[in-house]
Amino acid sequence: MAKSVGSVEVQVGAKIDALQTELRKARGEVEKLTATHKREMAKAETASKGFTQSIGGIKTAIAGATVALGAMLVKSSTLGDQIAKTSQALGIGAEQYQAWGKSASLAGVDQSVFDRSLARLNRNIGDANRGLKTAVDAFERVGIATRNADGSARDAQSVFLELADKLSQVSSASDRAAIGAELLGDRTGRMTTFLAAGAKELGGMSEEMKRLGLIIDDRTLKAMERAND
Repeated sequence: MAKSVGSVEVQVGAKIDALQTELRKARGEVEKLTATHKREMAKAETASKGFTQSIGGIKTAIAGATVALGAMLVKSSTLGDQIAKTSQALGIGAEQYQAWGKSASLAGVDQSVFDRSLARLNRNIGDANRGLKTAVDAFERVGIATRNADGSARDAQSVFLELADKLSQVSSASDRAAIGAELLGDRTGRMTTFLAAGAKELGGMSEEMKRLGLIIDDRTLKAMERAND
């Protein structure tokens, strides 16, 4: 496999512990929040037994226990809604979008750069299907069809994976960079280097993200999206 692929694997391996640490911290925060909730509810219960405690004081104690939980739920539903809508706009599955985005970040690709690259690929697919010569020629040079056998337009996810395999077979770094710049709008080369790992490696990275519990599944995302509407 090309050196760039090995580089991606090393970076993922080196940074995965940090990602796990972040996950543990997040879980720790939830546990702290739960403990706080229990303490505040206990206070509320004690207060309710006191003859001199006002109803307003009881409500305040309960409110203090639920505000933080409410804020966390709002933040989570907003995040889920954003993931669902962005992945849909980019033409890839929500779970896949998260997995590739997180894997790319381990390889030094910022999430915004990842999103822009997929948006550029989507635009190029559309241009090619409309017959725009520059886009048609760009895909022909790497041997990628933008339409299925039945004439329907291919989705960005399938084209993205095929492009990953095509890039993994290009031995010249400058040639890979040229392809990445043209089809992905990649000016730094980082997104191209990440993608050049090939479809199989990307799949392995995705499975690792899921194994670590870093991916919000489709069912949960839909619930978050509904809560945020």
